[in-house]
This record gives sequence, C-alpha cells and structure tokens, in this order.
Amino acid sequence: MAKVIRSGNSNRSMTCPECGSHNIELYEDNMEYVSKTKTTLNLNPLHPFRLTNHKTQTKAVPKKKVNSAKVGAALMTGGMSLLVTGGVKSKAKKQWYCCNCGCIFEQ
Repeated sequence: MAKVIRSGNSNRSMTCPECGSHNIELYEDNMEYVSKTKTTLNLNPLHPFRLTNHKTQTKAVPKKKVNSAKVGAALMTGGMSLLVTGGVKSKAKKQWYCCNCGCIFEQ
C-alpha cells in the first residue's frame, strides 16, 4: 500500500520526496466509474431464440467535490454568497505517483 505524503510547492522541477527521482506521473484517484446497460429487442434471424440484446458501457466520470463551508454559507444567506465566493467549487491538490518507489504525494 502506498502512503500519501504532502509536499509544499516549489519552483524546482518535481521530484519524489522519498527517493528524489524525477520519474513521476499524475495519479488520478478522483475518478468514479459509472456503468450503463442498454437492452434492445433482437431482430437478428440467425439467433431466433435470443429475445433481447444487452450492451454494457463503463465510463470514468470525475467525482464532484463540494466545499461544505460554502454550502452552509449559501443556505444561511439564501444563495447570495454563491455570487461572492464563486460557487461551490473546491480547489483540489493534484496527487503524483513515483514510478520508482511507489510513493503518492501531493504538490
């Protein structure tokens, strides 16, 4: 299991805080997988005993993050604070994965 390390912003090129390697990739753990099943009537004469066709599609959708403090302020002010704060978007830090040691860190 990889451990998460928080690292501050730096102007230098990105390196792993554990091993100092430059072999890092963006780690996308903020994806949610949604599957959708579509059922249609079988019109193929070569398969007479099959009544329906089933197709399943799976796609990755980013998770929606909501800042609870902004939602609370919007409820108390009747929605007027959303104009001032810019909605309920939150600034999420990107997570990076070191290919050499398997460390996951934020920067």
